[in-house]
Amino acid sequence: MVHHLYHTTGFVLGNYSFGEGSVRCVILTSEIGMVSALAQGARKTRSKLKGSLQPLSFGLYSFVKGKNGWRITYAEEKERFSNVFRQKKRIFFLWHRLFGLLRKLVAGEDQNEKLFALVESAFSFSKETDFSLEEERLFESIVVLRMLHILGHLPSHPSLDLFSMLKEWNTGTLHSFKESEKEAIAYINESITQSGL
Repeated sequence: MVHHLYHTTGFVLGNYSFGEGSVRCVILTSEIGMVSALAQGARKTRSKLKGSLQPLSFGLYSFVKGKNGWRITYAEEKERFSNVFRQKKRIFFLWHRLFGLLRKLVAGEDQNEKLFALVESAFSFSKETDFSLEEERLFESIVVLRMLHILGHLPSHPSLDLFSMLKEWNTGTLHSFKESEKEAIAYINESITQSGL
């Protein structure tokens, strides 16, 4: 049987050791959504995949789907968050929290182009922007709001729809969100509770 090979960009949300020398990775991709894929032998010294599947990284990946699920055949790391945010440690830990939440919100695989687009645009904005402490907090809240909306956990809300459907980032939007922040956080917490997390 011939298996189709998928080439795509993606964010490594997390990974864990699997079997003897292998790694299972959770990757949010632009082409096939969120997948849990096996990197056979990736922990072995001579593996071409070794070092290219670190959690909180962005890169190019190739996948093939067989009878036992997805398998990673190629990985090329382009950006590692720990390097990108070397001088912005709080932003690194902010993304650590966001990716942890995202892994909980998405059960199994989810082919969702909007989710990838959100993470990609928010990542770019966080690289380019020198946030104040207040702006960091507002940024994180809007990302969570958008995640919940995209995944269907957040019903329409008149005063929050502008932010939950946000497509472009700028600091003006962050400051506009400040007036709705308390209401948004309460709505986010309620939605997460109802989702069973």
